[in-house]
This record gives sequence, structure tokens and C-alpha cells, in this order.
Amino acid sequence: MTEDQARRGIAWNIEATGVATEVSREPHLYGLHPRTRSKLADELKVVLHGKAVGESGMKASLDLSRIAGGASAVGWARQLLRTAVNSKLRDILSADHELSYSTLNDEEAVADEGGTIFDQVKNELSAEESFDDNRFAASFEALAGLKSLRHTGKTKQNAHHLRAAYEITAPIVTPEDEIDREWVQAQLEADETIAYRSLTQWLAIVTSQGRQQNPIDDRLLGLWDDFTADQAEDLAEYRPGFAHTIALAAVMLSPKPSRDIVNQAVKLVTMASGSEEWESHAPALVQAWVARECSPFSEFKSKTRGDENEQLAQHKMAAAAWPELARAAAGWHKTPLGSTVDEVRDRIARVFSSVDPANFPL
Repeated sequence: MTEDQARRGIAWNIEATGVATEVSREPHLYGLHPRTRSKLADELKVVLHGKAVGESGMKASLDLSRIAGGASAVGWARQLLRTAVNSKLRDILSADHELSYSTLNDEEAVADEGGTIFDQVKNELSAEESFDDNRFAASFEALAGLKSLRHTGKTKQNAHHLRAAYEITAPIVTPEDEIDREWVQAQLEADETIAYRSLTQWLAIVTSQGRQQNPIDDRLLGLWDDFTADQAEDLAEYRPGFAHTIALAAVMLSPKPSRDIVNQAVKLVTMASGSEEWESHAPALVQAWVARECSPFSEFKSKTRGDENEQLAQHKMAAAAWPELARAAAGWHKTPLGSTVDEVRDRIARVFSSVDPANFPL
């Protein structure tokens, strides 16, 4: 039997198990319309066949020697298809709905169409089909938002959805020092494999298997310090791009929020306490949080060098005020935002997520 015949035979046997349909019905996809789920299963079958045989413009990735050695071909297929689900589902949903993303974000146009796209799809569901409002709404909000986001926002959204889909809950440990954080970000952006390599090397160290050759800098290894060995092993099972995406998203500063978003956040934080002193403290606290957590420059606008220098100086001044303002907020009467600096920071993050979920996913 030739290699091609072997690949086709294995592909046929894998497809016969129904693994593509099985993956399309996993719990986090329960909210899909039956027609969408059927299309997703068909697309996954194409991916499975293409990756097993090397067709449909895909490079074969099925390792025949591993299968001959006893590895599970179905296990390989299941893992492959789970990593392909999000991109294939996004393609299907984008193609199925003719409303443009500008229409999605235009309240008048949406009203003319008879409600939001979420309402339209919800109305299409049969009476027998169960419907998870939160999951389905989030899917379309994510699709609409990604089209209007740039590099930072897209990376953070991708990380958010990967974590949610695969239940990766352990946080990335971001370097506290600004110079170290910028160095780590630069390393991750220059080499999309280094996050995965640092993860596997960290795992080798904590499981007493020792460091690998060509040891990786401790600032990169430290990204995984809040993971357990089991959590790291789970993440290492996915493609290297998974670790890269969640690590890069964590060390990136959030996109600079618009003035309107900041004003909304200030109003919400101000409402946390009725004291007059808090009314003056809240705006400065929010501005300091923005300076500490967000980029000083908007990705949507270009600035002259002079403007950048002045803007950066103001940004650093506001960021420098954060520790004192946050400690004061943590010690405030009745602790309106929490009793520790970390709780204050997290509470403000939730406020920004509520007013701009696309750019500040939790």
C-alpha cells in the first residue's frame, strides 16, 4: 500500500467514527442553530480529510509513524478539529448573515431591519431548539467587535474566546516592571513559538525533568508561574499559537479608551460612594488606572513626534499617581471598590469591561 492509500484509508476510518459531528456538538456549541451546526460539521470533515490526506489546499499533518506505533488516530482528529472550530464557525456565521458590520453598529439601520442580528437569529430558532441567550449573544458581539478592532483589541478578544472555549482559567503572570513587560512583549511578537517553548520548559522544570538545552529567560518562564503542572500540560496539548495568543494578550497594554468610554467609567466609579471627597478622587483614580493599564497612544490615529512626547509624559505622570490613589481607595470608608489595591484594580477593570467589552474582555 502506498502512503497516499494509507492516508486515505485512515481518513475514511476516522470519518466513519463521526468525530467531526461529535466535536460540532460539544457543550460550548449548544446554542448554535441546527443548520449552523450541520455546516460546521461539514467544514470540520473537510479539515479532517485535508489534514489527513493533504488535499483542499492543506498540508498533511497526520503522522503515520505515530499511528503505526499505537497512537490514536481519532484522538489526533479530535484535537485537530477542536483547534479549528472557532475559525470555521466564524467563517460560517460571517457568510450566513448579510448584514454588514457597519449595520450591526448602526442603531438606526438595525432598527430598520427589525431588531438586532441577535434578535433575528433568535427568532429563527425552532420552538424545540434550546437557546442560551448569553452564549449566543456573546458570539455575535464578538464577531461584530473584531471587525472594528485593531491589533491589540483583536489579540485580547482572541485570547478571551480561546480561554472561554477551552476553559483555561489560570492567569498569566505579567512582569511588574514596565521595562521587563515591554521586553517580554517584544520577544513574543518577534517569535510566535517562544511562548510555547517557555511553557514546555517551565513544565519540565516543575515536574523535575530539568531545563532543556538553550534555556529560556526567567522573565518568559515566569509567565506560567500561576499555572499548576496539570493546567500547563493541558495547555501544551494545544497548538503553539494558543499559548502565544494568551501570553501576548496578557502582557499587552489594553487599547487606549476613547474619551467617551473614560467618562462613562468615571461616572460608574463615582457612584460607588456618596461622599463629596470621592467625587474628586474617582476621576483621578480612573485616569491613573487608564495610564497604568492602557497604551498611551490610540491605534486608530497617527501622531506627530512632538505630540507623542507630550502625550507620553502626561501618561507616565498619571501612571505614577496610581499606587497612592489606589491605596487611598482601598482604605476608603466602606471600601467602595475593595479593601486591597488588587481589588480596586480589578473592580475598575470590570467597569471598563461593562462599558467597552470589545476592548476590555475579562
